[in-house]
Amino acid sequence: VTRAVVDELGLPIQADAVRLQGATGSAVVSAVRVKTLEIGELLIEDTTMPIVVDAFGGAQGVLGGPGLDDKRIVIEFRRDRIDIARSHRQPAPQGFSVVPFKYRHALGMRVAAMVGPVKVIALIDTGAQVTVGNLALRAALARRQGELDSFGQGIVGVTEDIQQAESVRIPSIVAGELIVRNATIMFSDLYIFEHWKLGSQPAVLIGMDVLGILDTLIIDFRRGELQSRTRR
Repeated sequence: VTRAVVDELGLPIQADAVRLQGATGSAVVSAVRVKTLEIGELLIEDTTMPIVVDAFGGAQGVLGGPGLDDKRIVIEFRRDRIDIARSHRQPAPQGFSVVPFKYRHALGMRVAAMVGPVKVIALIDTGAQVTVGNLALRAALARRQGELDSFGQGIVGVTEDIQQAESVRIPSIVAGELIVRNATIMFSDLYIFEHWKLGSQPAVLIGMDVLGILDTLIIDFRRGELQSRTRR
């Protein structure tokens, strides 16, 4: 929850701080206790929420957290609409691609993917603004394709830590039937890769810059599927 929401609702701040894990680091932050959080059919009761500066900085993913194990989330990007309802294990609608995923709260949402010619573990993070590969992936791509053209940038996480990164254009990201061509992604030794024990093997965190090119994304936790439709 952001400070602006805390102030607007007049939520009392807890005496004890909590540790927040972000993409670029961890930090001890203030928190509030909330009796209920209701979004569509998602109901979370009596939960502690850390207070963050930027809600889209990667705090456990905007749609991450408890209460989603039996839910189906429909994100319609062109309509700026998100619907959360109970999953009835319905198959993907006609015209949608399907990508299986594995999800654990402590390890994130993971799918098998290819970045160019390299097999990777892809982490789906709806709370990340940009797509970031780890340095193991960058080294593997350099071995396969030669040195990559890049330019330096910085990544600011939810904890406001800054990690240096380089931006590189890659040929493709392929996950199941989902294909994204000529994407530009960042490469960095992000703190979160080590936290998820993915520092030594090729991995990529797929953020909203890639997911946002879709027309519709369905995340069905009971089926363990990403169901997506691309824009025409």
